Amino acid sequence: MDSTVKKYKPLKAKKTSDLAVEAIWDLISSGELKPGEKLPPERELAERFEISMTSLREALQKLESYGHISKKRGKSGGSIILDISENPGLEIAAQNLKLAGYSIDHINQAVFLILQAIYEEAMKIITPEQIEKLDKLSRKQKEEFEQHKGSALGWRFSAEIVDVLDNPILRNIEELLMLLLMQKEFSLGIDDLGRNERAEEYNRNATEFTADVVTAFRNQNKNLLAESLIKMNRQLKKFSEFDK
Repeated sequence: MDSTVKKYKPLKAKKTSDLAVEAIWDLISSGELKPGEKLPPERELAERFEISMTSLREALQKLESYGHISKKRGKSGGSIILDISENPGLEIAAQNLKLAGYSIDHINQAVFLILQAIYEEAMKIITPEQIEKLDKLSRKQKEEFEQHKGSALGWRFSAEIVDVLDNPILRNIEELLMLLLMQKEFSLGIDDLGRNERAEEYNRNATEFTADVVTAFRNQNKNLLAESLIKMNRQLKKFSEFDK
């Protein structure tokens, strides 16, 4: 294939709300907006971004679903920035990698290889109490998916498994990978609320993955765990479809 064909692939138009998500996310991840601070009032934000209130509220809803802001009601309410990471240095590293450039394929390979090693090691030492905690998260994730076709609990599920190993280095590596993956989701406009068929399938498969992992851990089934991770890798590869 002529290399010029790839260079001139059709540009994908983004929803206004997705552009707002990217803009707010960049302010948060760069440290310009800090944990505990309030976002400006919604009307002011809409005027600054020159977008409709509807588009802004869609963006804030998505950020809230990922756990980056918390919307409080009442006179003293507003959108509060939450801690993205216990280690702000990871956000800086993720931002630097974003500027340096990385592909979805780079993320796929890193996530698969590193999580494969972490999950296999966690299976050896995980306790029944930790499995029950994972099971509750997986069930809650399924409930949220059935309600609005998406859930942010997959991030917490992965973090809980890493915490089984009680290794802060691995925890930071996993968190960095999740931040990179999240950046790509935002930049590609993947709707966590599942408002289109591809996003719904993406979120459904994520829900099925956590359920399979819980079953594998409970039964100490190495084959099922391996199959689940392979399916997860295939799902990550389908992630690239959002960039087409």
